[in-house]
Amino acid sequence: MAAMTVDGKIAKDQGSGVTWTSKEDKKLFSQVTREAGVVVMGRKTFQIDLQEKPLPGRLMVILTKEHQYPPQEGILTCMSGDPD
Repeated sequence: MAAMTVDGKIAKDQGSGVTWTSKEDKKLFSQVTREAGVVVMGRKTFQIDLQEKPLPGRLMVILTKEHQYPPQEGILTCMSGDPD
């Protein structure tokens, strides 16, 4: 499951136009991720959209280029891309 723009692109920045305002989308996201037990997202999405709060009942896998991202319970931090 991915949040995408209307033309099928995954958001890269805040001005991309990806929004989660639909109650139906939020309900589906919750249902699917609870069943899967895992949510994978980028660090900025985790920090900005979730305010660094893990979703209950799910392992949060956070992709980041930050070497010193602090560990948290229920969160697995994975290095992504070139850190430089």
